[in-house]
Amino acid sequence: MNSHKKRTQSGAKLMTRSRIQINHLGFFAALGLVLVGCSGGLDGGSIISRFIGITDVKVLGPETVEVSWPVSPTCNSYKIYQLSSSTSEAVATVSVPPVKIRTPIILSDRSYTFAVGCIDDTTNPSGLNYTKSFTTWPKFGGAVTSTLDNTGTNALINLKWSYPSYTEGTSFEIYGQESTIPGDLQTWGLTHVGGYGTQYSQTPMCQTYGNEIKIGVGGNCNPAGINSGSIYNFKIVAKYPDGTYSSDIIGNGTSILMPSSFASPE
Repeated sequence: MNSHKKRTQSGAKLMTRSRIQINHLGFFAALGLVLVGCSGGLDGGSIISRFIGITDVKVLGPETVEVSWPVSPTCNSYKIYQLSSSTSEAVATVSVPPVKIRTPIILSDRSYTFAVGCIDDTTNPSGLNYTKSFTTWPKFGGAVTSTLDNTGTNALINLKWSYPSYTEGTSFEIYGQESTIPGDLQTWGLTHVGGYGTQYSQTPMCQTYGNEIKIGVGGNCNPAGINSGSIYNFKIVAKYPDGTYSSDIIGNGTSILMPSSFASPE
């Protein structure tokens, strides 16, 4: 009798221990499912379960910005809104980020506030309480000054222009033309390969990311074919990070008389 009772108690303890082990396994299995379900937002990627709205606006030129936000699987599409003190206007609807917003939606040298709304199965877009404000760049006007550093074979043509330092990624192309008649800078113009903002059909002498360049032997721009003793016209064109070019304004530029002994590579 006592032997049977001991076996029964041992069996009960074994069953209890088994249930505890099973419960532990069930707990860790459930924990594993939770971790797997959360991993999409923990890997530093762009997919998150809850839409958090706009995260960045990168200015790429006077009339181009790039709007970014993390992707959410709950969103069917996204609307980009331009906000003002009294209204909000949807300016684009897209399926994935990022998206570039260009003119005529935005204009140069102006301030804007944008938001991104998640369009899901509900009535109202979410995420509009997250906003980003920014200011577009001014257009480069092409004004340039020229001075002559030294004389003779060591002469350098020093060209200078002005553009804000915060316009990071903007490069400048230098175009030159030998003057054929006095004052022809007022009629000399560059021509676009395509429409507005496209590159120019002429070949630039040099390119730089600074606001100054020295032309001649020993300078950072040393093009071949410049004739000594001649008057040369120079124009500066900006190439913005979005790949567009500043407009050439007739009359903008500078003219300078090259020294009679100016040395130019053949």
